[in-house]
Amino acid sequence: MKALLMMILSVLIISINAQTIAEPPINFLDEDGGTAVNPYLIATLANLRWLSETRQYWGSPRYNGGIGIKYYYKQISHIDATETTGWNNGIGFEPIGLTNFFPAVGMETEFWSEYDGGKFTISNIYMNPLLNSGLFGATWGGSNIKNVRLENIIIDIDFVNSGGYGALIGEAMDTTIINCSVSGSINSTVPGGYIGGLIGMGLRVSIEKCYSEVTISSSGGSNYCIGGLVGFLRQSDHLINSYYYGNINVQNPGSNIGGLVGRLASTRVEFCYVAGEGLFNNVDKFIGTIFIPQPPIPHSAIVRNNFWDTATTGITGFSYIEIEDETIHNNFAKSTYEMKQISTYIEYGWDFVNIWGIDQLINDGYPYLLLSPPTTICSDITIQKITKIYAFPNPFNPETSINFSISKASNIQIDIYNIKGQKVRSLVNREYAAGEHNVIWNGTNDKGNNVSSGIYLYKIESGEYSAIKRMSLIK
Repeated sequence: MKALLMMILSVLIISINAQTIAEPPINFLDEDGGTAVNPYLIATLANLRWLSETRQYWGSPRYNGGIGIKYYYKQISHIDATETTGWNNGIGFEPIGLTNFFPAVGMETEFWSEYDGGKFTISNIYMNPLLNSGLFGATWGGSNIKNVRLENIIIDIDFVNSGGYGALIGEAMDTTIINCSVSGSINSTVPGGYIGGLIGMGLRVSIEKCYSEVTISSSGGSNYCIGGLVGFLRQSDHLINSYYYGNINVQNPGSNIGGLVGRLASTRVEFCYVAGEGLFNNVDKFIGTIFIPQPPIPHSAIVRNNFWDTATTGITGFSYIEIEDETIHNNFAKSTYEMKQISTYIEYGWDFVNIWGIDQLINDGYPYLLLSPPTTICSDITIQKITKIYAFPNPFNPETSINFSISKASNIQIDIYNIKGQKVRSLVNREYAAGEHNVIWNGTNDKGNNVSSGIYLYKIESGEYSAIKRMSLIK
């Protein structure tokens, strides 16, 4: 009898856990759910986990008799994924879509569908993957990924690897990526891998109006390719109107390491820039290597009208294959002052009416993308927008002022995190009147001890709205 009761209890526990893991999206039971007109709605972390761990709804032909089915997903609220740190025995969040690029290792399938992030955030995802990582491990079959906002994603790579690692997508094939942003860190302590802030490796993809603020660190020996936005991009349509603003620290230099892209082949790259918060380590090229076919086959890379801040990145050149012809030209190193002047860009066709903006109080004064805030289809969700968020001075020593503006009286919470996503200081959590405010951080933790030099994140929250930005403490 006791054994039977234990068996029943075990089944109940498994059932409860399964419901927690596989909670369906809001309209999952609708007959026409998952269509473009009636997409599956992702409102909670449980919904997101359901999508990541229920493979038959990725649309892959592996689960549909050899035919790819395009499902549609729509995120409708902000999602805090902090608890993923403890998921799957320390591996963390399981990517949406694995891969069959390397079938010998037993990976199962890939994402063949459309995910619209609705311009809502997914914050604080943790991953320690065995192979391929990102919110999406692998995408294929005409997938569309758009309007995704990933904040403070942390990816630790400490298994010997040969896959793709990016905050948004590990490996993307036949995929359109538009209007997406990512921040956080990717840390590799093993050799190998294609590592990019946005995507690790791309084949036949289109990337437009995206940016990465992901810090990339590699200390485990030689790497295949590392880039601020993309590790390896080939045979693709375009990478346009996008930028990387962050830090890359590579212990072992190589030719396939670039501030924007590590290795490039047969792709159009235009209207992009790279800037940083400190000199990049062992990254001295805007694009690491451009692959050029042997004559008489003409090279098909088009790379033009791009810029990088030579002062804040240390990037000294364009590519290890230096070319200046009708398809690869107008790629410039500029000073920090020049990078923050609209006149630098408009001469070369940058659109500062519909795509780009420039403001000394936004994005540290560098050009920013005119990405509109999220709009909700849930009438009971009210978002308190916070504007003019910036830290000054930045970099700083010994203290900095975190400035913000609110349109109505609201409770404001500001917390300080280190680059690993660990909270070091709860700065404020109280009501503020409408208007402009500032909070001083003196570089100490909750115990009153001085923190070390480095990059820190400050997270500001009010109701359903939150934002994470970077600052550097230099001693």
